[in-house]
Amino acid sequence: FFPECRDATCKKRGPHRHILEHQQALINSSAKYVMLLGGFGSGKTIPACALGLALSLKIKGNVGVVCRRTYPKLNDSVTRKVLAMLETAGIDYDGLENRDRYPKRIVLPHNGSEIWFRDTQDIGRWLGPDFGWFLLDEAGEEPKATFAGLVSRLRLSNAGRFLKGILTSNPPHERHWIAEV
Repeated sequence: FFPECRDATCKKRGPHRHILEHQQALINSSAKYVMLLGGFGSGKTIPACALGLALSLKIKGNVGVVCRRTYPKLNDSVTRKVLAMLETAGIDYDGLENRDRYPKRIVLPHNGSEIWFRDTQDIGRWLGPDFGWFLLDEAGEEPKATFAGLVSRLRLSNAGRFLKGILTSNPPHERHWIAEV
């Protein structure tokens, strides 16, 4: 899922990919909740998406949700990346509930797993089903209630011991709820 290296000064030859240390740590973590904090361009979104995709591909019937505060922000960043990663890897999916040129739900035909894309402005409109994983992108933009709501729905029995909450964010101020968690 990671992009090919395009660094002209890289000593490795031929097509290859680099996974940064903090990205590998996220993917390898056995913790139920994981977070990547960093500034713009620090490599948070791709490993978070890759982890969610891996969980959907490996666990039959898994349901994951990818969230951000507004649909424009969600579409411009994470939805676009997830779809590109699937296409680059040659993984088929059925896009459903299409709006604004993007699906709001995709189904992986080979195992029936679903990935939802939702805004969090009124999370109560759609927060009800059980999920096997969630990705809350730019968690620093969210109230603590968003995280609490997602945690309460992280209980899909298909995912069993692989339940995972994934957060990414720019560093929040010291009194933000992220600092407590």
